[in-house]
Amino acid sequence: MQVALFTILSSLTGGHVRILEASSRYPRRPTFLIPKNYYVKLLNMLDVYFEGKFKDFVINNTVELPPMEITHFYAYPKYIYDAVSNIKRDLQYFDLFYVPHEHVGMMMLLKSIGIKWTALLQLTPVIGAIDIDLPMNPIRLMSLNLRLNGMGYIGDKLFEYLIAKAVLSGETVLSVSKSIPYEMRLMGLSARVKVLDPGVGIDESCWRCGDKDIDLVFFGRLRREKGVFDFIRVLNIMYRRMGLKPKAVIMGAADDDTPRVVKARLRKLGLSEFTEVRVNLTRRELLSY
Repeated sequence: MQVALFTILSSLTGGHVRILEASSRYPRRPTFLIPKNYYVKLLNMLDVYFEGKFKDFVINNTVELPPMEITHFYAYPKYIYDAVSNIKRDLQYFDLFYVPHEHVGMMMLLKSIGIKWTALLQLTPVIGAIDIDLPMNPIRLMSLNLRLNGMGYIGDKLFEYLIAKAVLSGETVLSVSKSIPYEMRLMGLSARVKVLDPGVGIDESCWRCGDKDIDLVFFGRLRREKGVFDFIRVLNIMYRRMGLKPKAVIMGAADDDTPRVVKARLRKLGLSEFTEVRVNLTRRELLSY
C-alpha cells in the first residue's frame, strides 16, 4: 500500500516524534507532504535536538509543498486545496492519505475529492484539550475552554467546529487516547474512533549519567493544557499540607513565555528551592533523566 502522509511537524514534541518513529518502521515507507518552511525547520531541529536522527529518512521520503503561513482557519482549507492541486496528477499513485493530526481542513478536502483517507487524532479536533468536564452546550463549552487556554478566536473555532461535524460523521479514524472519543461526544462530534493501545511509544535509553536524586518529573510541552500548572499545584499540596520537599524537575519544549511564568509561580509558592526547570533539551539530555 502506498501512503501519503500530510504533516507540518512544527516541533519535536511527543506527537510529532511519534509520527517519525511510526512512519520510519512502516515496511513500505510513506511519502511525506510537508510545507517548505516547516520542512526546513524540521531538518534544523533534527540536527539540534536529535543528533540528526531521522534526517536522512525525512529527506529521502518528502515532497515539499509551498510554504504555509496560516493565521486563521479560514485560510487553511484554501492553502490545502492549492497545495494539493500542485501534485494532483500524482494523487492516483497513493492508495491512502493519512493525516496524523486533527487538521479538519485537510480532512474536508480529502473527503470532498473522494480520496481514501484516515487520520490519527492526537488531540480532540477543534478544541485541542478540554479542561472542563460539565454537561453544557458544546458551543458554550468550546468558548469557555478557549478562554481558559487562550487558543484562537471563537469565530474561527465555530467555523472549524461546523466543518468537523460534517467531515467526521460516519468516518473511521484513529486516536491515541480513550479520552479523545469521550471528549468528542461532549463536543457533539461523531465518528467511529479506534483507540490505539498503546497510544504512545517508549524510547529506550542506554545512557548512564550517574545517580540522580529526583523524586518527581514533569515531562511535556510547557503549556497550561499539558498540565504543568497542575503539576505545580500538586507540588504545593505536598509542601504545604504534607510537609514534604520532593526534588522535582520540570522539563519540556517551549516557544513562548510560559517558562518565565512557571518559574515565577514556583518562586511565589516557595517551591523553587527544590524544583528545577529545564527547557528545550536535546534528546540525549531528555533520555538521560
